[in-house]
Amino acid sequence: MRPYGDVTHLQSESTTRCPLNKTKAAPCTPCDLYCDVTYSQSESNATKTVLCDCNVKCYDMGSEKKPTIIITGFGPFGEHSVNASWVAVQNLKRRNLLPHLDVHIQEIPVDYQEVSQIVPNLWKEKNPQLVVHVGVSGMANKITIEQRGNNTGYERMDVKGQRPKKKCCINDGEECILSGIDMSQVCDEINKAENELEAEVSHDAGRYLCDFSFYTSLSIDRSRSAFIHVPPLGQPYSEDQLGDGLAIAVSAMLKQLTDQKSS
Repeated sequence: MRPYGDVTHLQSESTTRCPLNKTKAAPCTPCDLYCDVTYSQSESNATKTVLCDCNVKCYDMGSEKKPTIIITGFGPFGEHSVNASWVAVQNLKRRNLLPHLDVHIQEIPVDYQEVSQIVPNLWKEKNPQLVVHVGVSGMANKITIEQRGNNTGYERMDVKGQRPKKKCCINDGEECILSGIDMSQVCDEINKAENELEAEVSHDAGRYLCDFSFYTSLSIDRSRSAFIHVPPLGQPYSEDQLGDGLAIAVSAMLKQLTDQKSS
């Protein structure tokens, strides 16, 4: 992740350093790009606003309500006795890489029936601003961000030896659904960050549980759904690098959603 930069002071007597970090800048929210920020405090001490170098009004420090996001990873299957997706999601949460967000994480079994129940329930219970599913791909050597989900073609058996009866996610559903988030922009944020991570866009999530979970969320709200494939651990990224990559991606997605609301 980019290191915190020094706080840039506004021309105001009430300007002070961000209380989240007494000596360095805090991450920008909702974009959380760890850029230099400006922290200002009103005379009444009631409004505390963080601005970042992308000129977005990021966060009302006086507000207790944080945007809710859900990030899921998958359990073990096949050769992936340790699933890098769930390791990466746990790493992001444990290291508190998105401190201004209410981050809920969930491990999902590689099971069609379980996914078809768990994913809609998460949307209903949490009413999230964003849902990001994360899966592992043995063919990937970059962080791969999916632009669309597919409804049909689910031939492969899950960990219980089952597959959908009609080999589709939703009966009579659209053949494919595009996410309303521009994943090429998300990849750009990862690729320009000061780390060794690389990212690319994909238009085929694989027609297995990854694709199945993504399509399920897209069918609920395509404007707030995303899927990220990560490589297996150490091929080439470490656990921390994968956690960093997820944090950058989630931040870039939230920034798009914020920009869309303000336009």
